[in-house]
Amino acid sequence: MARLYLIHCVANGEYFYKIGITYLAIKRRFRLKKIGYEFELMHFIESYNAEYIYDLEKALARRLKDFAYLTTKDFTGRTECYKFDSISVFMEALIVVTNK
Repeated sequence: MARLYLIHCVANGEYFYKIGITYLAIKRRFRLKKIGYEFELMHFIESYNAEYIYDLEKALARRLKDFAYLTTKDFTGRTECYKFDSISVFMEALIVVTNK
């Protein structure tokens, strides 16, 4: 099962959202690969079609490129981070890319 996730990350006054893909349970994925931030799972999509999840992540990245954010801490996946004021920005982008 492939999973696309959106997490909200916070540490020392820094906050952002991260979009990613995993085949693990999401909490297990972040237990195994520490990112140095506290996080809360905000949204996820599961599918047996890994190609669909991959394409969805890429489409969201293109749609949200103006919100791209480079974190202060270095970790694998830091290029998949975004800074926006509300999860509604993500949800609107998700609606657009899934209705094409």
